[in-house]
Amino acid sequence: MRVPNNIRYIMIRCAYVTHHLAKTSEGGAEVQIQWTEEQITRLRPEYNISRFNPWTDSIDEFDLIHIFAPTNFAAESARIATYAKTRGKIVLTSPIFHPYPGDGGWSSLYACLTNKLLTNLRRAFLSGPLSRLNPHIWLYHTLTNSDMILPNSKQEADILSQYFDIEHERIRVIPNGIDSRFAQANPKLFTDQYGLKNFILFVGRIEPVKNTTMLIEAFKHSGLDTDLVIIGRPVDPTYYERCRILSSERVHIFPPMHPQDEMFLSAYAAAKVVALPSLYETVGLVALEGGLAGANVVVTEVGGAREYLRDDAWYVDPQNISSISHGLRSAYNSPKTSFLRERLANDYSWEETGKLTAQAYDYVLNSTDRKIMLAQSAEDVDKIAQSRA
Repeated sequence: MRVPNNIRYIMIRCAYVTHHLAKTSEGGAEVQIQWTEEQITRLRPEYNISRFNPWTDSIDEFDLIHIFAPTNFAAESARIATYAKTRGKIVLTSPIFHPYPGDGGWSSLYACLTNKLLTNLRRAFLSGPLSRLNPHIWLYHTLTNSDMILPNSKQEADILSQYFDIEHERIRVIPNGIDSRFAQANPKLFTDQYGLKNFILFVGRIEPVKNTTMLIEAFKHSGLDTDLVIIGRPVDPTYYERCRILSSERVHIFPPMHPQDEMFLSAYAAAKVVALPSLYETVGLVALEGGLAGANVVVTEVGGAREYLRDDAWYVDPQNISSISHGLRSAYNSPKTSFLRERLANDYSWEETGKLTAQAYDYVLNSTDRKIMLAQSAEDVDKIAQSRA
């Protein structure tokens, strides 16, 4: 929509909402929130963004509610979206969703069978008495009460449309960006500190969905004369202990490093291969960061990574040790190239992500009957600002 020159923007109060462990267990979703907020604030200051604190903030205080990663707080996000919608607020959701059933065992088998049944009977399972059998029913309610849904990939968009019978008009794909500093990272800092270089690097939470135990076993099975470096926070003590027991003297587990830390960036630059054989990844920021840092990338075939990395990565079956092992060997024994690095630098930036997200906000605000975004004169703007003070 083209805005006439004599029309000024009203300040739009935006709440970014996510789960309460966001700061405790920072991952890709939290990185996305941070960069989206930073870029929109820089590019479009009329969007006044706050990270929602339920102890000090009220949904009633905001015009626009943006929910991130609702499956991490499924029931609460559904209640927030429903409440906001009934109060006439704009609601957008970044689902970061893939229907992975679980981590093995009978509960996983049950979930897997349930998900397959949902694929065929999804409409029946979204309402009525059968809805309680749907493991994603809370997400469905969040999405139903969202004015627009912002997945990170076309694959995620298709899954959301199929699983939840969502019309495509309410879905707009917003690709993730990559911190440009990974392209300039210096390997010397990490190598000098730890005496490691040209290794295989895994970054992420140490938990079943990241498939860390399988990666360790596949690395040992590969027979490669190198090291495996794992940087991440243990989520499940039992699972972490399994990783520790499986590890050899060439497997090095480091505590998490802050994304802004030069040592963290240096670890990527010092690696020959960045591996992310997760059970699923909607995109996999670590894989993108590894590619921009110049490493060869081994990534799960389950999810949307191929849309970003195309044919410039090694895709593996996360349930198959031989597949992961073969991917590690092939990537490690192949020379590094600059092609992926250059393409990622050109195609994916957080600035572009922020711009596209702001455009999504504009579109939804201008498509509603609330018309809170535009005022006909500076006097109108001042009156509204005073009423909100």
